Amino acid sequence: MAGLASRLPAQTVTPIIDTIVVVNHNVFDENDLTPLPYVARIANALHIKTHTSVIRRTLLLNQGDPYDSARAVESERALRSLNVFRQVRVDTVRLHDRLALRVQTEDGWSTKPQLNYSSSAGSVTWQAGMEEENVLGTATSLTALYTKTPDRSWGQFLYLNPHFIARRPKLVLVYQPLSDGDHWAWSLGVPFYQTAARRQASTNGEASTYQVLVFKDDSLFGITERHALRFALNGGIALRATSSSYVRLWAARTLAPAGARTPRNLRRTALSTM
Repeated sequence: MAGLASRLPAQTVTPIIDTIVVVNHNVFDENDLTPLPYVARIANALHIKTHTSVIRRTLLLNQGDPYDSARAVESERALRSLNVFRQVRVDTVRLHDRLALRVQTEDGWSTKPQLNYSSSAGSVTWQAGMEEENVLGTATSLTALYTKTPDRSWGQFLYLNPHFIARRPKLVLVYQPLSDGDHWAWSLGVPFYQTAARRQASTNGEASTYQVLVFKDDSLFGITERHALRFALNGGIALRATSSSYVRLWAARTLAPAGARTPRNLRRTALSTM
């Protein structure tokens, strides 16, 4: 028995993450400072780097967790989905015989002016505004746009916070003041943030009052109004969830108070798999 036991392979022990090391670089690194010394230095000075706390909140692995390569790959994907990095890499390194999760990121330029102009058959359409995808290094997005068309003009203000209040809730607010009305929309919830996530819950809705132009044969045929007040609840559970596959069951309910010209009390279920 002793000889047999000596020939059995030792059971593999999953390493534990002892610490997490975050290395975040600015928009331009040292290699870019030589060919573009003034542009690179000015851009780096104006840009606020993404905070380390934002990167840590996005990770799906924590200090003290067993290392999981699938969750490391999903952590990379989650960081890229913030749309504030031009390069992301998550790997491991040994420090004094202890396992460290190393996260290396490189910020992208997040301040994006918007200016568009077009003219067709004497009709002019133009748009101007600003989009900031990484406000004060928090990965929060703010957008302000103004659009002018021959039929109407409107503004658009969008606020997106991927870590609202806590680590996983995501909040989106949209307000559009139109020349003939207003439109509000919102979304708040915790998504299936990883393949192995067990549940999801969110709410969304809109409150709108504006005119709808009706065209026939490329000519304005009439004008009607749209009044909408809608609330929706969405939920999902994973019937099976692993690092490589899942089976999820979804359900949704939409409510519209009496008088609002939107469908009322809609129920919907869906099944998704991977």
